[in-house]
Amino acid sequence: MSRVLVIGIDGMEPGLVERWWDEMPNLRRLRDEGAYRRMKSVYPPDSIPAWATIYTGLRPDNHGILDSVDYLDKRRQLKCDAAYLRGNTFWDTAGAQGKRVCIINPFLAYPVWPVNGIMANGPVFVTGEVQAFPDEIMLEGDLPEMGGIVDFPTKNTLPGFIDRTRELTMDLHRFACKTFRRERWDLFFVNYLTLDRVQHFFWRYFDEEDPTYPGKNRYSEVIPQFYRLFDSLVADYAQMMEDGDVLLVVSDHGHGMRCTKAFHLNEFLRQEGYLASKVTKGKLDPKYLVERAKQTALNIAHKYDMVDLAYRIGKLIPRAKELKKSTFIIDKEESLARTASFAGMNPSGGIEIDRDLCAQRELDCEQVRTSIIDRLAELKDIVEWAAPREELFQGRHADVYPEILFELKPEYGVSRTLYAPLVGVNPTHKKVSGGHKPDAALFVYGLGSESIRPEIDLTCIAPTLLDLLGVEARGRFDGASVIVRR
Repeated sequence: MSRVLVIGIDGMEPGLVERWWDEMPNLRRLRDEGAYRRMKSVYPPDSIPAWATIYTGLRPDNHGILDSVDYLDKRRQLKCDAAYLRGNTFWDTAGAQGKRVCIINPFLAYPVWPVNGIMANGPVFVTGEVQAFPDEIMLEGDLPEMGGIVDFPTKNTLPGFIDRTRELTMDLHRFACKTFRRERWDLFFVNYLTLDRVQHFFWRYFDEEDPTYPGKNRYSEVIPQFYRLFDSLVADYAQMMEDGDVLLVVSDHGHGMRCTKAFHLNEFLRQEGYLASKVTKGKLDPKYLVERAKQTALNIAHKYDMVDLAYRIGKLIPRAKELKKSTFIIDKEESLARTASFAGMNPSGGIEIDRDLCAQRELDCEQVRTSIIDRLAELKDIVEWAAPREELFQGRHADVYPEILFELKPEYGVSRTLYAPLVGVNPTHKKVSGGHKPDAALFVYGLGSESIRPEIDLTCIAPTLLDLLGVEARGRFDGASVIVRR
């Protein structure tokens, strides 16, 4: 059977790849001599649920891992239970059937666990140490930094962030190539996370269509340079291939301009009578004044490019997280509906319904939900679609999603702000100007293009890898192998 190499590149955007074919000869070669496809990511297209789907072949409503990274929160915590991954990934299945595996930096899969080969990884966020199985890998030399988010640049530290990110990429690459040569693995997987980080922080310096594009600047080539860097790294793996090997390059989602406008969803719910506020004294109420002052400060910081200063000051404010998300002003006990925790300054979002409160008030909960969905659907300039959860998801973990789901127009993100017009500016755009998009990329090298199905999504990756390895695992996945057998 084939030896399979898998290169994961977090956030690789198909649109940019297609735009820069001439500048990326190695990916172009993979396309011309193999196959290239766009894939649908998961909903929402965030790294945590997307990589979990790639590893397991299951949608988020079946694997139950749904979380997102708030790049503006330095005290990040993983709310989902990633322990489910242990024993349920494509490399666990392959290893259980005797295949030798080498798994490096699999985002989210931490702490590491015993595999039939090598597994090395770091924590998802900033705490914890790099680990490896077996233990002797740790004794052979320093492992590179692995895991998740480690740096959060300010405007003044962007040059150092570029150097640091490139260094992290190359350290991981050198370790991965060295470990690849260690033995003839049946399955080799390495995951690079740095391209996604670069796009989050440098998008507005690169995209001339971004309304905050500063004009010609010293960072305009950072994103293209990193795409060219990854093109060269892919070439290193292609050169190590032997006859019969198959190489896959896969991303979890795409990337583009993050929303520049904010839809104040909690304010919408308040105006519709579903969300209750703690404000009792009108515009003289201290809570109202604090909420308005917060909005004014953020808008001024955005306008005059002082977002870094605003966040430094924000860290000094007691209970800053409650202030940021406006939870201090919401009366949860009296609110029939409010913005779900999984919604952020992104187009994808949800609304939670308090069914107990509906029962206390002798309200028909389904009617309440339908009314909210209908009202959202009327906002045609803002809302792309809104639907009840079960219309989209029926898996055994469907309840990880809120009862109402929606997608805004691409230029809008979800804000929790109260006492503001329904639509405002996204005051955090200059800080994090790149955002996730729903299309991912897949390259398959070692098989002809006619051997790969045209319509695919992330659930197809795990069954495809096991198919290439000759491992039997039918009925376990939401997707199917992309390989066309003739």
